[in-house]
Amino acid sequence: MKKIQFALALALLCAISLSSCIKKNFDGPPDTSGNDPHLPVNMTISQLTAMAFSGGYIKIQNDSTIMGIVVADDRSGNFYKQFVIQDSTGGIAILINSYNLYGDYPVGRKVYIKLKGLYIGNYHGLPQLGYALDNTGSLVNIPGNLAGNYVVKANFPNPVPVRHITLAQALAADRSMLNTLITIDSVMEFNSADAGLTKYAQPVSIASATDVYAEDCNSNGSQANMIDVRTSGYALFANYTVPSGRGSLTGILTVYNSTPQLIIRDTTDVQFTGPRCGNSPTASGISIDSLRKMYHGSDVSLNGVKISGTVISDNSSLNFSSNSKTIYLQDGDRGVSIFFSSAQSFVAGDSISVTLSGGTLTSYNGVLEVKGISAAKAVKVGDGHPNVRQVNIGEINAHYSNYESTLVKIVNATIDPGTFGDNNGNKNVTDGSGNITLFTASAATALRAAAVPSGPRTITAVVNAFGTTYQLQIRTLTDIQ
Repeated sequence: MKKIQFALALALLCAISLSSCIKKNFDGPPDTSGNDPHLPVNMTISQLTAMAFSGGYIKIQNDSTIMGIVVADDRSGNFYKQFVIQDSTGGIAILINSYNLYGDYPVGRKVYIKLKGLYIGNYHGLPQLGYALDNTGSLVNIPGNLAGNYVVKANFPNPVPVRHITLAQALAADRSMLNTLITIDSVMEFNSADAGLTKYAQPVSIASATDVYAEDCNSNGSQANMIDVRTSGYALFANYTVPSGRGSLTGILTVYNSTPQLIIRDTTDVQFTGPRCGNSPTASGISIDSLRKMYHGSDVSLNGVKISGTVISDNSSLNFSSNSKTIYLQDGDRGVSIFFSSAQSFVAGDSISVTLSGGTLTSYNGVLEVKGISAAKAVKVGDGHPNVRQVNIGEINAHYSNYESTLVKIVNATIDPGTFGDNNGNKNVTDGSGNITLFTASAATALRAAAVPSGPRTITAVVNAFGTTYQLQIRTLTDIQ
């Protein structure tokens, strides 16, 4: 009995001792977004997809590896349990039996695929890569817990390849273009039966997916000259109304039997902000980059133009505006500040279109800004996912104009201790490459009272300036990890 009591006491002592040695503040996982394992690649995607048309599904027996950039993920719900990669020769859909794949494989990540043991084939003409065949001969997705055996993550972000083609080329649906990201520029619009009237997709209780049709100015209403834009009823933007204007159309080119289809990733792929074909010009859509190039040191009166982009500011903390009139809008790798003449309620991630007629393009304390337009001239057209570029402070200081009014991520950055409100809200940040100011506005009282986290951190922030001082502004405390 004494031996049993001694053993129990010893176990309890070990448990207490072990508990006392456990570190209570756990470090987050290291940032590996810049890592590239540089696996040897011995096959192109076009060589792989050629196998998909050789008859049935084929099990890959050789130690072959492909590499590509993710050009579509499942963030918006329009792609289900899959993501699409592309190299200079073609694209392929990777089927994985897991949700929220964009967490590991977001658009812009480089990945390597170890092919041995996987199956390649085509589903009604569209190449796909999967794990096995079921008893009906259909392709089975790679199990989520085995994905790491085949898919090797590399660096992020990378430039996302996109092919600019004509509608005729898209409708030809050449095999080399399937599963690739394409853009049809400036001449597309939804046909009159859908434009401004139809939702992207019917509820799933009616149909799993919905077809709407886009055409160019030469289609003359013939469906044979329209491309099918197909959207899942589970897409987060399914209930949005398709726009009525004209512009560029981007998406993954697919095919079902002999029917070409375009699958958009989210509504930012549909830049239909210009006038419809045949209409007299009212407000034509231009990029934020084009808008910025209109400024040459003096105010510019804006007429007949629209811009579109994703809102990257969030005024819930009042760090960007005490009166809810200011937003930062990003389109690709360019952004701009907009100071409305009335309060607005947009939140980070809203994809909006803004008519700038009557406004002025000006420089305010070193930041390019549009002012003098009502918030009523801005309308939400969907949800967007802005490009967040990883950059060091030295690069921002050396090339500020490339990052002004855009969202960036800085890793291994240290912020001077204290609270965010110290020194009138100006905190010094360094990452070893240089120094920059982290600014917290006086209206953001709760944020200014918060203690600055210690040690190296990853900061996501909007880049702007005050005079000649370059600075960062966070949206909420969650922007510092």
